[in-house]
Amino acid sequence: MNLLVLLYDYFFLYWKSFIRQFIVACFISIIYFYFHKSGMPIESITNIMGILFGFSISTLAILISNDNKNIQLSQSYDVKKDKKTNKTYTLYFKIITGLTFTLVIQGFTLLTLLIVPAFIYDQCPIDLFTAIILGICIFCIMMIIHIVIELFLIIIKSA
Repeated sequence: MNLLVLLYDYFFLYWKSFIRQFIVACFISIIYFYFHKSGMPIESITNIMGILFGFSISTLAILISNDNKNIQLSQSYDVKKDKKTNKTYTLYFKIITGLTFTLVIQGFTLLTLLIVPAFIYDQCPIDLFTAIILGICIFCIMMIIHIVIELFLIIIKSA
C-alpha cells in the first residue's frame, strides 16, 4: 500500500518530467540494443547501479538531516495542490518523493541484476536484458540529476 501512495505522489508531481526522461532512456537503450552487438557486461551495470543507489541514499540523508534555513523554507513553499484529495505538496516533499521513488527503482533493479542472471541466463537474450537495464539506469541518472538541481536551487535560494 505504501508503494501505491509513493507512486501516486510521484506521478502527480513529476508526470511531465517522467515522460521526457522515459522517452530519452528508451531511445538510448533501443539504440544500444540495435547497434551495440558485443554486449555490455552485467557486472558493469551492477556496479553503476550500486554507486547510484549509494549516492541517492546519501543525498536523501543529507536532505533529511540538514538544518539549512533554505531547506526549512522549502518545507513551507507550496508547488502543487491535488484537487481530488485537497492535499498541498511542498517543494521539500517533492524532492523527498523523487528521491524515494528513484531509490525504489534502483533497489528493484539491483535485485533484478543479482537474481535474473543467476537463474535465467540461458533463456533470456542477454542483449535485450542489458538494454532494458541500461534504460532503467539512464532513467535513474536523469532523475537524480533533476533532483540534485532542485536541491541546489533550494540551497542557493534561487528556486
